[in-house]
Amino acid sequence: MRLLIGVRGTQFAYDWLINVNVFKRRGESGTSFHRGFLREAEKLAEAVNDRLLTQYGKQLTRKNCAIYLAGHSLGGAVAAILNQMQFRASIHGCYIFATPRISEETHFAGNYQPFQTRRDLDIIPHCPPRLFGYSDFAQQVMSTGQPYVPAGGIELYFFASWLLSLALNQFPKNHSMERYRLEVLEPFKQHPDISRRWKQLGVEDIPL
Repeated sequence: MRLLIGVRGTQFAYDWLINVNVFKRRGESGTSFHRGFLREAEKLAEAVNDRLLTQYGKQLTRKNCAIYLAGHSLGGAVAAILNQMQFRASIHGCYIFATPRISEETHFAGNYQPFQTRRDLDIIPHCPPRLFGYSDFAQQVMSTGQPYVPAGGIELYFFASWLLSLALNQFPKNHSMERYRLEVLEPFKQHPDISRRWKQLGVEDIPL
């Protein structure tokens, strides 16, 4: 049995109050996280644990039970913190898109390291700024599949680009999950046998 738990991104006005609560608080794992994201993750963790127990019960103890977390933007941040928490079943992977930074920690052990997909002109993965003591996720790729290269000292350029894109109404386009989905799926159009190649390599858990 495989379960995918998806966490929604920013949708309502009060979500922005969560986003801007950038001060840190220590979580149960001992790591200090973005306070707003951590608070949402703690509330969701309780609901997820209750749902897993009542709906799946004994299935959670089986060896073939695999749970994956995913999210976009705010939802990716919450999913990444959920990935550090204790559940009634083990989490096998966490896949996030256009996700803001959640902590100063970048090297979570084993399965606790989220896998981030992002693009340069999307400002959200550059927030909160490193000036506030935040770091990028250790595992990151571009939506095209190319390795992500940190901006380093030119990060201010991306904030300037973000302000310009807001003026030109480009922010929704650059941050859109729909655009991420189309870009990530583009290789399937070019390589229709990619699924077969995965299976030959023994990679059978990647959902299509």
